[in-house]
Amino acid sequence: MRLVVEADGEAFHSAPEQQERDRRRDAFMAKRGIRVVRFTGSQIMRDTIGCASVVAAIVAGPPLPDPLAREVRKEARKERRMAREQARQVVQRARKAAFMIPFPR
Repeated sequence: MRLVVEADGEAFHSAPEQQERDRRRDAFMAKRGIRVVRFTGSQIMRDTIGCASVVAAIVAGPPLPDPLAREVRKEARKERRMAREQARQVVQRARKAAFMIPFPR
């Protein structure tokens, strides 16, 4: 698991532009299997144990989906489709060949 913990200052990260930038960064990291957790500086100062507990719970929890595993599954599906198509073509050729064999009289 890959995890980013950010300490955001409320004054800087309360601007709509910065919030949009943070959302884009979160999406970018999520696509790469990286989870982002944000705490404000005041949250960390007031409740250090609580913030650490959140991080510990995330680390101890189930793993996030691996984007590479998704690519491997996609490639496996593609290979299965190709194998099914090849098998279908073999059956078609065999059926055609069977019809071309003359029946004994």
